[in-house]
Amino acid sequence: MNAELFEQAMGAIHRQKQDHGVHIDGRIYSKVQDRIEVFRRYFGGTYGIVTNIDYSKGFRNGTAIVASCMIVDMTGNVVASGHACEFVGSSYFTDVSPVEVAETSAIGRALAAFGLHGGEYASIDEINAARGREGLRQQGGANDERETEPTGSPPPSSNGREMTGYYVPSEHEAMWSADLQQEQERILNEIYAVENGHLLGRYWNELKPFLAILAKQDMDLASEIRAAFTDAHNKFQEQR
Repeated sequence: MNAELFEQAMGAIHRQKQDHGVHIDGRIYSKVQDRIEVFRRYFGGTYGIVTNIDYSKGFRNGTAIVASCMIVDMTGNVVASGHACEFVGSSYFTDVSPVEVAETSAIGRALAAFGLHGGEYASIDEINAARGREGLRQQGGANDERETEPTGSPPPSSNGREMTGYYVPSEHEAMWSADLQQEQERILNEIYAVENGHLLGRYWNELKPFLAILAKQDMDLASEIRAAFTDAHNKFQEQR
């Protein structure tokens, strides 16, 4: 590999990260699409990207989607590789695009192993996925003890939780709210105010417990919220 060319590519990755990276917990993470752009620009005539995704077990919630990626030279020799495992339903993005999320993460890790990591091995896509899995784990633990039907007197309203900064009603709002449509309209307004795909995924995870109960109370309202998330997700995908 041409050392000078590689140094130029690393410089380009660093600039991309500074200009377009995402700030999380005091660090800047590069986007996989930025790594791919630099890779194609500097090494497109010398190396290629080969991916393989195993989704043979289907797409039920909790099912593992395993992806692998290899960076190969023109003779087929592998010079770097990366793997990723995503679980269907672990975040909003793995609800709607589990194969794509797994493949993107694997490509990001392979490019990082190749050397195009911009100072951080994990990409923003992998951080999102990890946080989604943690949110699903915590939610699963809570679901084990959650009552699905109201009993006794209604508990006090949570008035929403400030986690992503967007309105998140508790499950009890779905059980006891006098105006579920008003709750829905507030959530829809929040969805269309979300600023990026990362926050959209986190907001989806935070709303899941509420939506699960809302669907039992009024399926149409819950379906409209899901459709709004899909529209917002597609908008962010088009901007990538």
